Amino acid sequence: MMLRPPQRMIMARILADGTLLVAVFIWFVASQRLPYMILPDPLTVARRLGTLLVDEAFLLHVIASFSRVVVAVAVALLLGTVLAIVQKSVLLLQYPINRGLLPFFNSFPGIGWTILAAIWFQPGNLSIIFVEVAILL
Repeated sequence: MMLRPPQRMIMARILADGTLLVAVFIWFVASQRLPYMILPDPLTVARRLGTLLVDEAFLLHVIASFSRVVVAVAVALLLGTVLAIVQKSVLLLQYPINRGLLPFFNSFPGIGWTILAAIWFQPGNLSIIFVEVAILL
Protein backbone atom coordinates (compact mmCIF):
# COMPACT_ATOMS: atom_id res chain seq x y z
CA MET A 1 0.00 0.00 0.00
CA MET A 2 1.42 3.36 -1.08
CA LEU A 3 1.11 6.19 1.44
CA ARG A 4 0.31 9.71 0.33
CA PRO A 5 2.64 12.52 1.47
CA PRO A 6 0.51 13.69 4.45
CA GLN A 7 0.16 10.10 5.65
CA ARG A 8 3.90 9.59 5.25
CA MET A 9 4.58 12.65 7.37
CA ILE A 10 2.18 11.41 10.05
CA MET A 11 3.77 7.95 10.05
CA ALA A 12 7.25 9.47 10.21
CA ARG A 13 6.18 11.61 13.16
CA ILE A 14 4.62 8.62 14.93
CA LEU A 15 7.78 6.59 14.34
CA ALA A 16 10.05 9.37 15.62
CA ASP A 17 7.94 10.14 18.69
CA GLY A 18 7.35 6.46 19.35
CA THR A 19 11.07 5.74 19.24
CA LEU A 20 11.68 8.49 21.79
CA LEU A 21 8.93 7.17 24.06
CA VAL A 22 10.30 3.62 23.82
CA ALA A 23 13.81 4.88 24.65
CA VAL A 24 12.54 6.78 27.71
CA PHE A 25 10.52 3.74 28.80
CA ILE A 26 13.61 1.50 28.50
CA TRP A 27 15.55 4.11 30.47
CA PHE A 28 12.86 4.11 33.17
CA VAL A 29 12.79 0.30 33.42
CA ALA A 30 16.59 0.11 33.53
CA SER A 31 16.70 2.81 36.22
CA GLN A 32 14.42 0.67 38.41
CA ARG A 33 16.85 -2.23 38.19
CA LEU A 34 20.12 -0.32 38.62
CA PRO A 35 21.35 1.72 41.59
CA TYR A 36 20.35 5.39 41.56
CA MET A 37 23.97 6.56 41.26
CA ILE A 38 24.48 4.42 38.15
CA LEU A 39 21.29 5.34 36.29
CA PRO A 40 18.80 7.81 37.77
CA ASP A 41 15.23 7.73 36.49
CA PRO A 42 14.08 10.13 33.74
CA LEU A 43 11.89 12.23 36.05
CA THR A 44 14.78 12.91 38.44
CA VAL A 45 17.00 13.90 35.52
CA ALA A 46 14.27 16.18 34.13
CA ARG A 47 13.86 17.88 37.52
CA ARG A 48 17.62 18.42 37.83
CA LEU A 49 17.79 19.77 34.29
CA GLY A 50 14.98 22.18 35.16
CA THR A 51 16.92 23.50 38.15
CA LEU A 52 20.06 23.85 36.03
CA LEU A 53 18.24 25.82 33.34
CA VAL A 54 17.33 28.54 35.84
CA ASP A 55 20.72 28.57 37.58
CA GLU A 56 22.57 31.73 36.55
CA ALA A 57 26.04 30.29 37.13
CA PHE A 58 25.26 27.22 35.01
CA LEU A 59 23.92 29.38 32.18
CA LEU A 60 27.05 31.53 32.26
CA HIS A 61 29.19 28.40 31.94
CA VAL A 62 27.05 27.20 29.03
CA ILE A 63 27.43 30.57 27.29
CA ALA A 64 31.21 30.53 27.88
CA SER A 65 31.53 27.02 26.46
CA PHE A 66 29.33 27.82 23.50
CA SER A 67 31.29 30.99 22.73
CA ARG A 68 34.58 29.05 22.82
CA VAL A 69 33.19 26.53 20.36
CA VAL A 70 31.92 29.29 18.04
CA VAL A 71 35.29 31.07 18.13
CA ALA A 72 37.17 27.81 17.54
CA VAL A 73 34.99 26.86 14.57
CA ALA A 74 35.38 30.35 13.09
CA VAL A 75 39.18 30.29 13.51
CA ALA A 76 39.45 26.75 12.10
CA LEU A 77 37.24 27.72 9.16
CA LEU A 78 39.38 30.79 8.50
CA LEU A 79 42.66 28.85 8.75
CA GLY A 80 41.32 26.04 6.59
CA THR A 81 40.14 28.51 3.96
CA VAL A 82 43.50 30.30 3.96
CA LEU A 83 45.36 26.98 3.66
CA ALA A 84 43.12 25.89 0.79
CA ILE A 85 43.58 29.17 -1.08
CA VAL A 86 47.35 29.22 -0.50
CA GLN A 87 47.88 25.62 -1.60
CA LYS A 88 45.83 26.18 -4.77
CA SER A 89 47.39 29.59 -5.55
CA VAL A 90 51.05 28.97 -4.75
CA LEU A 91 52.09 25.75 -6.46
CA LEU A 92 55.39 25.70 -4.57
CA LEU A 93 53.45 25.30 -1.29
CA GLN A 94 50.99 22.69 -2.54
CA TYR A 95 53.19 19.70 -1.72
CA PRO A 96 54.31 20.84 1.77
CA ILE A 97 50.74 21.66 2.76
CA ASN A 98 49.12 18.53 1.30
CA ARG A 99 51.87 16.08 2.22
CA GLY A 100 53.29 17.63 5.38
CA LEU A 101 51.07 20.02 7.28
CA LEU A 102 47.62 18.48 6.77
CA PRO A 103 48.68 14.86 7.46
CA PHE A 104 50.40 16.10 10.62
CA PHE A 105 47.22 17.77 11.87
CA ASN A 106 45.08 14.77 10.94
CA SER A 107 47.37 12.17 12.51
CA PHE A 108 47.72 13.87 15.88
CA PRO A 109 44.98 12.74 18.30
CA GLY A 110 42.83 15.19 20.23
CA ILE A 111 44.32 14.16 23.55
CA GLY A 112 47.76 15.02 22.19
CA TRP A 113 46.64 18.55 21.38
CA THR A 114 45.19 18.81 24.87
CA ILE A 115 48.49 17.78 26.46
CA LEU A 116 50.44 20.21 24.26
CA ALA A 117 48.06 23.03 25.14
CA ALA A 118 48.54 22.25 28.84
CA ILE A 119 52.30 22.52 28.38
CA TRP A 120 52.36 25.54 26.07
CA PHE A 121 49.60 27.74 27.52
CA GLN A 122 48.23 28.78 30.87
CA PRO A 123 44.80 27.33 31.68
CA GLY A 124 42.07 29.44 30.13
CA ASN A 125 40.24 30.31 26.96
CA LEU A 126 43.31 30.33 24.71
CA SER A 127 44.28 26.75 25.50
CA ILE A 128 40.71 25.52 25.05
CA ILE A 129 40.27 27.32 21.73
CA PHE A 130 43.70 26.11 20.54
CA VAL A 131 42.76 22.48 21.21
CA GLU A 132 39.40 22.83 19.48
CA VAL A 133 40.97 24.53 16.44
CA ALA A 134 43.72 21.91 16.18
CA ILE A 135 41.16 19.10 16.34
CA LEU A 136 38.92 20.76 13.73
CA LEU A 137 41.78 21.34 11.31
